[in-house]
Amino acid sequence: MNLSALIGDYQICASRLFAAIEAEDLAVIRELDIRMSWLRDTIRDFPAISENDRRRQIEFFVDLLSDTTDQNRDVPPLSDLRVVIDRNITGFARARTPPLRDQAEAIASQLAHNTLPDEHAVAAIEMSNLRISVIGRDMRYRYTSPANARFHGMAIEDIEGMHMRDLIGRERYDRRAKAYFERCFAGEDLSYCYYLDTERHGRVLQECRMIPQYGPDGEATGAIVMMREIDTGHIDPVRSAEDNRV
Repeated sequence: MNLSALIGDYQICASRLFAAIEAEDLAVIRELDIRMSWLRDTIRDFPAISENDRRRQIEFFVDLLSDTTDQNRDVPPLSDLRVVIDRNITGFARARTPPLRDQAEAIASQLAHNTLPDEHAVAAIEMSNLRISVIGRDMRYRYTSPANARFHGMAIEDIEGMHMRDLIGRERYDRRAKAYFERCFAGEDLSYCYYLDTERHGRVLQECRMIPQYGPDGEATGAIVMMREIDTGHIDPVRSAEDNRV
């Protein structure tokens, strides 16, 4: 779901909430309150990459602040805040764009199929929670995204160049990862899931997707690896309750 649709859903819920309050329908009020809370969290955490989406995200919460404080959005200090946002949002985006890494450019080009300028695709990777790495045929990290470094509690610079066995452990490497990488280097697109017990995150259900990274001669020079935690609890609670009504 895109950001505009999420904001539209919230606005519909807000209208329904007003009517439910007037009708003193406590069950509907409770249901809408739960859904609106979930929508606010989802809008807050939405990975707003484009400038338009960043503006929508900011304005959504400025409008909520205006409603909550009963402060007209066109008078100070909210109007002043909007002036500052208008003046700085482009500069903010430019300042946050990380330096282009060679490996990030290669990932971005392949994943985006050259439909986006490299700098935009790289920013989409490095300013998001995407856990992406490039592993060479020597099984060493040639690139890892900031989100993957955060997951392991390490600096990017400490992971890049590290042998995969030293990061994930010999048992996982020898019993599972090595064989999958050999298949990927041979040209297969692969996807598999497994449980991972960690000190930082507890037990997580992981999905691993691998796609070959090709060199100019058409030979696989490495593997692009995308990791994702499968969060079975991250659902719309009201919609799920309606789907399971008996």
